Amino acid sequence: MRNRGRLVLIFITSVLVIFWVTYIQPSLKVATGYAAKYMCSYTFLSNVSEKNIDNALQFFPMAYVDFDIDKENKTVKTSIFGIASQQANYYENGYNCGCVLGELDVEDITTDKQDLASKLKAQDTLAWPQGNLVNISDSSLFDHEKLSTDLDKIMKDNPNTLAIVVAHKEELIAEKYQKGVKADSRLLGWSMTKTVGSALYGTMNAQGVLNADDPSEIKEWENDERINISMGNLLQMSSGLDWLEDYDQLSSVTRMLYLEEDMPAYAVKSKATAKPNEKWYYSSGTSNILAKIMREKLPNYSSYANYPYEKLFHEIGMYSATIETDNKGNHVLSSYGWATARDWTRFGLLYLYEGNWFGKQVFTSDWVKYSTTDVEDSKGTYGAQIWLNKKGDAIKNVPTDAFYEDGFGGQRILIIPSKEMVITVMSGNQKGFDFEGLYEKIFAAYKG
Repeated sequence: MRNRGRLVLIFITSVLVIFWVTYIQPSLKVATGYAAKYMCSYTFLSNVSEKNIDNALQFFPMAYVDFDIDKENKTVKTSIFGIASQQANYYENGYNCGCVLGELDVEDITTDKQDLASKLKAQDTLAWPQGNLVNISDSSLFDHEKLSTDLDKIMKDNPNTLAIVVAHKEELIAEKYQKGVKADSRLLGWSMTKTVGSALYGTMNAQGVLNADDPSEIKEWENDERINISMGNLLQMSSGLDWLEDYDQLSSVTRMLYLEEDMPAYAVKSKATAKPNEKWYYSSGTSNILAKIMREKLPNYSSYANYPYEKLFHEIGMYSATIETDNKGNHVLSSYGWATARDWTRFGLLYLYEGNWFGKQVFTSDWVKYSTTDVEDSKGTYGAQIWLNKKGDAIKNVPTDAFYEDGFGGQRILIIPSKEMVITVMSGNQKGFDFEGLYEKIFAAYKG
């Protein structure tokens, strides 16, 4: 009997140890990693108030995380119940800046700062959206007093809404900011960054570097069924790769973002569970696999690091924009794009203008058409790294030609070609924001 009891005790202890090592400990590390990364990035990349940062972290288990913020060395250390510590460090490298968990392991990048300074100076002589001279439009197509009153109430009722911007054609119709947030505050787009990734692929397509039908050419897939996955399958989230996109538990996406130093390398290990184009499934992993392919298509790391800035952001005046990298220097195209609300709206306008930025074709109108063509299994809701309203049931009171970039915690850029309108909402972290109610208020003030 004693031996049996001892064996039972050993078995229970072994199970608990395995459960701790494989689930509890990494789950706690995800929590402290999220907290350290978020606090570091918002503290050193943005200028929003500490209250707005704290408000975005008031959910379980973030309320139990301890923070040690070193503003001199630009680091944030976290732990929970004194264990599972993580440290995020701020970095600047060329155009790129941001925070990583641990250390950045890449070569130093050089940029032409004098050329950048002259471009920034030129911005101050041009009207928005081409430049930075901002005048809120007095267009007779809008009831400005009603719209302003309605937006003020929405901001008051939703304290985690950081910014709302409404643009029509080439005019800034309205903008509102939460207390502690400014027009020049960088704000995190989360999964809106996926559409930035698609736009970058659009620029490479315009240069003749790639087509959506091209094979992915992932070396790790050469000897199995994954060899048939195309870049288009990845762009359209129809690769058939195994993935769990769940932010409320230890999952593929939370492991990738907070436990892995090389995010594309982790995502590439995903096994095939369906044939390409057989099943649509939303996956942040595929967006970071696209980052890997993009890196391999360019001649060197410097070209890759500078590419989003030189071929997209700076072309349309998004000088506040940055995409944070992982520890190995891969652009985190799934999640870590930052820009001011005005610059995010500029990005939406680029799609409204079908890739043509005041005479310069950044990517082709065919790429916009491809990006907004629905994937068969998505039921009219998804294209190439962008959400659609084809059947009118994704956003019920919005025209069916509308499409949108959507991000965790309440980020959204809605592009409505039939109304020639772009509506941007940036948030800290909120669930249940009434987007349809917002759009109703804006449409009610629109006389067009």
